Formats: sequence, C-alpha cells, structure tokens
Amino acid sequence: MKLATLTDEKETIGTMEILGLTMDSRLVKPGYLFAALPGESADGADYIEAAIEEGAVAILTGLNVATDVM
Repeated sequence: MKLATLTDEKETIGTMEILGLTMDSRLVKPGYLFAALPGESADGADYIEAAIEEGAVAILTGLNVATDVM
C-alpha cells in the first residue's frame, strides 16, 4: 500500500510503499512500517534505531518521541 493513501502528507511521503507492519522490532523486514508504541513491558520507541537498521521505511510513534534518526 502506498503510504500517501493514508495521509495528507503526500508531498513529503511521495511514493513510499509499505510492505508490512509490525510492533516488534525483531520482526521488521525491508519496507515495513514499525509501530513504535508503548506496551506493557517495553516502549517501542526504544527500538526505533534497530527497526530502521532492519529496513523499516516508516515509524509510527506516540506523542513526544525524540530520536536522532531522520
């Protein structure tokens, strides 16, 4: 699915395609969206860099998540 179909940010997202979605950074594959959300035992935001290293092309976060990853 093209990410632009889900958002009004079409100019910044362009033709980015999402091939899958996971909340577990260990399951990220190239082209996936990583949902970095707080859980019962861990905060997904702590795993953003690992998800990007595994090929995540988009990150969904909660409010006030700061990261050096662009």
